[in-house]
Amino acid sequence: MKQLSWAAMTLALGITPASLGFGQQAKGVVQTESKITAQKSHNSAQAQRSSEHEAILSLTSTVSEMRQQLAEQQRLTRELKAAQDERVQDSAIQGQLVKYTRWLVYVGVIQFIALIFQALIFFLTLKRIETQANLMRVHALHLENLSTAARDNAIAARANVDALISSERPWILVDTGEIPDDFAANENSVEILDVQPVLRNSGRTPGWITRGFIRSVLIPTGRQLPPEPDYSGGTAETPVNIIVAPNGFIQALHVSIALSVFAAVRQGTQKLYVYGFVDYSDSVNQTGQTRQSRFCIEYHVPGGFDPQARGFYMAVNVPIAYTRCT
Repeated sequence: MKQLSWAAMTLALGITPASLGFGQQAKGVVQTESKITAQKSHNSAQAQRSSEHEAILSLTSTVSEMRQQLAEQQRLTRELKAAQDERVQDSAIQGQLVKYTRWLVYVGVIQFIALIFQALIFFLTLKRIETQANLMRVHALHLENLSTAARDNAIAARANVDALISSERPWILVDTGEIPDDFAANENSVEILDVQPVLRNSGRTPGWITRGFIRSVLIPTGRQLPPEPDYSGGTAETPVNIIVAPNGFIQALHVSIALSVFAAVRQGTQKLYVYGFVDYSDSVNQTGQTRQSRFCIEYHVPGGFDPQARGFYMAVNVPIAYTRCT
């Protein structure tokens, strides 16, 4: 379009000088044609400029669209690159995670092997402890058996010692001896009977008598002696200091009883008892154990079909406290 505009302008300029030579008559025609031509050229130029403007606008719009598309492509490219970089980074991270996971697997395997080894050691240790516990249980059983045997032996030895001591110790026992009963009982009688029990050593070693006690007591017929004997009263206690050989005897204790007492006893309204004790040692040097023999003597009066004769006998139906011996 620009080339056509320049050609028209050159033609107009070339015609105008040539027409000046034809005279004044052609001048008006030429001017009119020149105006027409100029007008056409102007119109053509305007049309050309309008077309060029439209082309420029279209081109500008195209360029703008291309720029937008290019920007969009650049944005997409950046996003793709960012996504690709992110994928690369994710891949790297996943690679590191895989690597670390692999190391964790290795560590887990090592720990598992270590746990198996520890479990094996623990199992073997437990077995050894169980074996030692069984051995200790067997040893404890043996020791218990030995202890039981030793205790039984000690008990047996103690029993043997006690039996030996009992067999070899002195036994100071009391019996009635020969107490006469051939006297007449009279309430008005002033005579007395001196009762002297026999202290006899029935053991195998001498006994050292250190103290004695004797007393007579009357109780109504049908009543019993108190559960515990009454050993109070200084007049009834007799100091004794004498050694009695085995199978030997003495009459170191005595109690005087008025014959008038026997009248009520023989009539059956009263019962007469003579009781006491003897303290003695089982060593002649008095360093042994102190022992005591208690005794109780009853004056028996038969009645009915009682075949036992009248006289003094060792009491049987009395509380055990009256006849206890140690």
